[in-house]
Amino acid sequence: MVAMRRDLRALRDDPQSAASQPLLDALVSEAHSPKGAAEAAGLSAASTLAERLERLFERLRPVGSSRGRWCTSWSIASRRR
Repeated sequence: MVAMRRDLRALRDDPQSAASQPLLDALVSEAHSPKGAAEAAGLSAASTLAERLERLFERLRPVGSSRGRWCTSWSIASRRR
């Protein structure tokens, strides 16, 4: 959780830096590991929480970054409403 907190702060401080993609990749991984451990220990609530975090971090990965725009899949969907 310490690494996740550090990476979240770095992403918050400069969300459009070149380091954002590696930070998001690390956050997905940092959420994935506790998910497996919680499943193995039979802690379904903790596993569900970790899975939701993992999905959130996956959604924060850049979409259409070749156009130079950083946006999330949920923000694109909300614009279409």
